[in-house]
Amino acid sequence: MNRKEARLAISLALQSRTPSMTVVKDLEASVTSPKTAEMFTLLQKVGIGPSEHAKGKLEATSVIVSDKTENLYLSTRNIPYIKLLRADQLSVYDLLRPTKLLVSEKALADLNKQYGPDAAYKNDEAPADEEDGYKAGAE
Repeated sequence: MNRKEARLAISLALQSRTPSMTVVKDLEASVTSPKTAEMFTLLQKVGIGPSEHAKGKLEATSVIVSDKTENLYLSTRNIPYIKLLRADQLSVYDLLRPTKLLVSEKALADLNKQYGPDAAYKNDEAPADEEDGYKAGAE
């Protein structure tokens, strides 16, 4: 799969998951200490409830942030079915597998910059201009 196809797949996966996406204003700074209980209560406050399939566990959730802070990493690593991801290291599987997405505002801005409509030719070559009514390279 080339870069354009991968970018398109991730952007389509993000569009399909917007109904189950929750955006939190300052998620990276909301966890002040590396306590799992603090992150657990934060997840419950934003609406991530108990799982239907596993008693005592939360719903499968991908937490997308712009930068992984130490406190955030340490507080989420012991919670089952919660996966902490950076916005620049997403895969389609990480977006489609969980039942909910929790995204920070900074990560959402990064995602819009990286996968939005204005980022179509950021790292790739722009299409060649037309020459004499034909596309460049066509016979």
